[in-house]
Amino acid sequence: MPSRLSTIAPQIELLLSEVPAEKREGATRRTAIKVVSLVPGFKPHEMVRLQVGSAAYAQAVASKLDERYFNLQAQESPESVKVFAQARAAAAMHFAVGGQVSEALYEAVIAVDSAVLVEGILRGELDGSL
Repeated sequence: MPSRLSTIAPQIELLLSEVPAEKREGATRRTAIKVVSLVPGFKPHEMVRLQVGSAAYAQAVASKLDERYFNLQAQESPESVKVFAQARAAAAMHFAVGGQVSEALYEAVIAVDSAVLVEGILRGELDGSL
């Protein structure tokens, strides 16, 4: 069964297949960190905690933001779009810290709504780790 990442960003999946496993996780985590910094709405202390915290912390933040997103969406609030992106960025950190590379990058793409941007960040991180 294809991964969720391959359904929206097959070029990233292909890139990952060409990279040694030991480089994938670090580059993915650094990519997720950058995605968190690109998504508007996080307070500085929240951003830092997400970037250096545990997978459990990131998962808790993502769950809280998902709940807030659903409430805002039900109210048809335009703020729901921003909260959705924040939830996806937090989920990207959760998966990255947990070593789930493909899921982390899938969530990162959704968070910034750009496979091209995430691929560029990932390529930069991979190039920097060579």
